[in-house]
Amino acid sequence: MASARNGWRNLNFLKLRTMQLTVKRKYFTNESTIGELYIDGVFECFTLEDKDRELEDSMLLNEINEKKVFGKTAVPRGTYKVTVSTTGIIPDVGQRLINGTKQLPGIDPVKGYAGIRIHVGNKATHTEGCLLCGRSKDINSIGESRLALNNVFDKILVAWNKKEAISITYVKEVVTDTRQTDSVTKVNPIA
Repeated sequence: MASARNGWRNLNFLKLRTMQLTVKRKYFTNESTIGELYIDGVFECFTLEDKDRELEDSMLLNEINEKKVFGKTAVPRGTYKVTVSTTGIIPDVGQRLINGTKQLPGIDPVKGYAGIRIHVGNKATHTEGCLLCGRSKDINSIGESRLALNNVFDKILVAWNKKEAISITYVKEVVTDTRQTDSVTKVNPIA
């Protein structure tokens, strides 16, 4: 009987790991939001999104829709599920051909939004609510997006193929250095 109990106690290995992506939104302009993407607590790349309009996933749908400007608003801060699925996006934004279909990482469900993806792009006009990845950042833009997305997508696919849960959390981080560079404002982590 003791050996059976020890066997049951050691079933922790059956628990699947969860990959955690975190977007720390740091630089805010009237056009865009620049942030940093961390995977399991390790910096991966810079991010570019539409303008942060102070939306939270805890808000009611009508509150989100009142503040949201279609195609020009970052998704509400909160935690969402990440999937890998077929996309109907026509231009090449970093899709991978998997089992005969073009696929991208998706973020869902996002209240008040549909079709949110992680993909390539360099300017705020390329995002329409989606998360863009880059290896460098500037005011309202990121660079080397395809290289950054390839690295992120590779890591997501490893977790996805192992059937691990994958989540992404968007947070606003406030920086103690309040100096401004042109129209970019730095802000610091909320404790």
